[in-house]
Amino acid sequence: MWLLFLVVAFALIILYRWHRQSQILQNLSDKYVFITGCDTGFGNLLAKQLDQRGMRVLAACMTEKGAEDLKKETSSRLQTVILDVTDSQSVSSAAKWVNDCVGKSVNVESRGLWGLVNNAGISIPIAPNEWLTKEDFFRILNVNLLGTVDVTLKMLPLIRKARGRVVNVTSICGRISICGGGYCLSKYAVESFSDSIRRDMMPFGVKVSIVEPGFFKTRVSDASLQKEALTNIWAKATEEVRRSYGQNYYDKYCNTVEQSLEKCSPNLFLVTDCFEHALTAVYPKTRYSAGWDAKLFFIPLSYLPTSMMQFVTVCVGLRVHISACVPFTLKLEGGVVIGVVASICVCGGLTEHSVCLPLLRWHRQNQILPNLSDKYVMITGCDSGFGNLLAKQLDRRGMLVLAACLTEKGAESLKMESSSRLQTVILDVTNSQSVNSAVTWVTGIVGNKGLWGLVNNAGISIPTAPNEWLTKEDFSKVLNVNLLGVVDVTLQMLPLIRKARGRIVNVASVAGRVTFCGGGYCMSKYGVESFSDSLRRDLIAFGVKVCIVEPGFFKTQITDANLQKEFCRKAWARLPEEVRQSYGQQYIEKFCKDGAALSKEQAQMKSNSKLSLVTDCMEHALTAVYPWTRYSAGLDAKILYLPISYFPTMHALGIKMYKGRVRPYGKLLRTCLWGLVNNAGICIPMAANGWLKKDDFVKVLNVNLLGTIDMTLNLLPLIMKAQGRIVNVSSIFGRVSALGGGYTVSKFGVEAFSDSLRRELCDFGVKVSIIEPGAFKTHICGPSAFESLEQIWENLPADTKKSYGEKYYQTFKKMFQVVPDTSSSALYKVTDCMEHALIACYPWTRYSAGWDAKLFFIPLSYLPTCVSDYVMGQRKTPPKKVK
Repeated sequence: MWLLFLVVAFALIILYRWHRQSQILQNLSDKYVFITGCDTGFGNLLAKQLDQRGMRVLAACMTEKGAEDLKKETSSRLQTVILDVTDSQSVSSAAKWVNDCVGKSVNVESRGLWGLVNNAGISIPIAPNEWLTKEDFFRILNVNLLGTVDVTLKMLPLIRKARGRVVNVTSICGRISICGGGYCLSKYAVESFSDSIRRDMMPFGVKVSIVEPGFFKTRVSDASLQKEALTNIWAKATEEVRRSYGQNYYDKYCNTVEQSLEKCSPNLFLVTDCFEHALTAVYPKTRYSAGWDAKLFFIPLSYLPTSMMQFVTVCVGLRVHISACVPFTLKLEGGVVIGVVASICVCGGLTEHSVCLPLLRWHRQNQILPNLSDKYVMITGCDSGFGNLLAKQLDRRGMLVLAACLTEKGAESLKMESSSRLQTVILDVTNSQSVNSAVTWVTGIVGNKGLWGLVNNAGISIPTAPNEWLTKEDFSKVLNVNLLGVVDVTLQMLPLIRKARGRIVNVASVAGRVTFCGGGYCMSKYGVESFSDSLRRDLIAFGVKVCIVEPGFFKTQITDANLQKEFCRKAWARLPEEVRQSYGQQYIEKFCKDGAALSKEQAQMKSNSKLSLVTDCMEHALTAVYPWTRYSAGLDAKILYLPISYFPTMHALGIKMYKGRVRPYGKLLRTCLWGLVNNAGICIPMAANGWLKKDDFVKVLNVNLLGTIDMTLNLLPLIMKAQGRIVNVSSIFGRVSALGGGYTVSKFGVEAFSDSLRRELCDFGVKVSIIEPGAFKTHICGPSAFESLEQIWENLPADTKKSYGEKYYQTFKKMFQVVPDTSSSALYKVTDCMEHALIACYPWTRYSAGWDAKLFFIPLSYLPTCVSDYVMGQRKTPPKKVK
């Protein structure tokens, strides 16, 4: 009887969900949708798809040729504009053009921008992180993340007017970091941005959706472009890096990338259908997974513990297997490591229901390394807070601490409170020259010992405010410190860390799991999570361990309520009158009051003495024989935020800061831009992170992230007026960080940006969706990617080439060569998602386009880090080890 009742209840729930999601908005022909990245791929197919539905498509293309080709294949309703999402002036011009377009109707007050689809993005360079540079990461973040932010913010007023939709395209790489580089970072960050903006826009009736495609055949997944980029990256890598990794590793890596991309789904319509539903449904979803790989593999995988996630990704061949990567001098120890892992798995299975497993875990966690007094540890951000306390703590343990401070005063104060062993250096992590000088200083001190530990602790949180109140520069300011600073310092310190087979500890936050505020902070922490995951998989063959510390709320300068309140007032004062009227004075007063109350409450819960909860995690990661991959510090993190991060996407999180928020009272006009599709993007350069430079990251970030941000911000007023849709094209690499370079970082960033944007705009009636395509045949990963890879490889220092080896490079190239054959040519699967996100009454927040995305990458993104690391590293060739 009960079984029958449950079956009937389940069937009724499924029927209700189907009926709810199948309800489509009326009068689609009156709704404007702005789509970025329409030259090829998802954006191109979505523009055609929505045009066939009779919607008024405003397609943003990167090139005149792309715009002309699109016009030839569509009706006269479709209009195009040339847009570079990395150029704020271009985004502003596009926003003005959109405003003019949506205001041409007779009934001007009835329209706005209904939908914004942030689809523009790039993936290259994707490679092991050590092969890349800070510029490689920024290049992807600038497109995938900052581009999404910029476009969304500029379009928000129009979206609010229409009470429309925002659809941000992330990827399964916004769930699982399956590759090195900026792509996954950007997608993680876009997830964060989308979540925060969705909550911000809730009072305005704006809905924000995220589309998380699997692997589809687009330009982003073009094997030839990826191979070319890998070749160039490998060529640019230093001789020491190439020697450490070895040619065999490079060859295997290239082959893995090539074979993986060959399996990309050609059914782009799976993604564009998600877009379309998010834009046209009465009740859009907050997240859409496009592709069976995303739905059945990567999404479930992203919920698994880190260790299981790494294991699974290796098993399915998503990453090169560690046994194939062990350098010659590490084979014996590598076998021991594998044996230990296998033994643990066996023991875990045999003692699953006994007390042995907890005892084993306790015993492992309490084993401390010997000879700590001989180990050097570099810590950034030691002026105050966690870094200052950790430096003193490790100094008392007898370790050789190298403390980096931003100011002379901070350095002098720390010296006075420490022993003579501790040494200080002035470091600005946003200045590459300052980082270079610090690396030279550290090298002179540690000598042949190498650097045992690197703690990336430096960070800022201001500006933090509702996303629409900010500018692209506000986002860049935080990202440049919290994310690109971490990337730059890590990449330049890697040779020293590899020499010591040491530890890297990156300080993220619970804000890297759950987005609860606007601005660049949450996005940057999402990006740090992605970068850490991909870096861990890159360096596992060298015996280097990478750990993430995720603190809850503690009383530090970052959580200073007065500073936060002061900035919010300044941001409010510089807003246009129309935006202030939309929110209302009561909104800003309530926002500042709730923020101050929350900070005060947190400060009472966490005194200065409790900072040791965080520094104890850092110390364990540096001194334990078996450090964890992730540390959660604080009861709020363990009991509230981490469990919440596994819940389905919610419009309103039960946080006090949002719980009592005043609904904006401004009149919600309806005559503006209905949809914005941020589709523009690039993936080059994509290669091993160690082969790249900061500029390589910057190039991709500027298009995929910063361009998306710029475009969105410029068009937001139009979309908000129309209560429309924003569709951001991310990728499965916004879930799983598979390769190095800025592409993955940017897609993680786009995911974060889309999430925060959705939460902001849901109050305005704007829906934001993310499209996460798998591998599709587009121009984003064309021949230029392989040319870029070859150039990078050729330009690498001899030491780097020797470390990686020619065989590693050749394998890395082959990974990209398989992309065109495995990528899906059915771009309509992606554009169908975009179209759905724009026209559905209930669009999804995330669309996964392609079976690879649905069945592989999305599930993979839910697996534990160690499992996903294993799967993603299965097919890589080991780097050659320095003798």
